[in-house]
Amino acid sequence: MNSGGNGFSVGRLILNAQDVFKIHETLPQSLLIASHMEAVNHWTTSRTELAAMAEKNGFESKLEIPKDGDILTL
Repeated sequence: MNSGGNGFSVGRLILNAQDVFKIHETLPQSLLIASHMEAVNHWTTSRTELAAMAEKNGFESKLEIPKDGDILTL
């Protein structure tokens, strides 16, 4: 999921932490992979913030937040 909260003064274009949580609530058994994090200068949701939200809500094991250049093998 593009999860960086990217947007402009007229609105948000990309999912933010609240959106990721809603998706988890809808699909609690699914592994979620956050992408497009901290990718360009108009992001508003950091990897750290997203990870903290997942931990607070008990689904950190169901959320992967790769660093730039990481390769995930599923």
